[in-house]
Amino acid sequence: MVVNPHEENVDKGEPAAQIAAHIGSHGANAEAAHVINRSVDPAELLLSQSADAGADMIVCGAYGHARWRELVLGGVTDHLLQHMPVPILMSH
Repeated sequence: MVVNPHEENVDKGEPAAQIAAHIGSHGANAEAAHVINRSVDPAELLLSQSADAGADMIVCGAYGHARWRELVLGGVTDHLLQHMPVPILMSH
């Protein structure tokens, strides 16, 4: 799932569609979704959607910002690690 993607990426189905196709080619069940919701924190939306889907694991990219920026804007990676309800596989 991509939360609040840039408009040009939604039209191309990037990047979630290619990732889901690659995971699916290995026999795992993966779906791509683009969600635009600027009123809910993206990390909370990811956790909520994974719970609603009954996900056994969250696979996601990990990305860090400068510490001052994360203090002001928050960080999805940090939030997921602090509140993970299921195992999380991260890659950077």
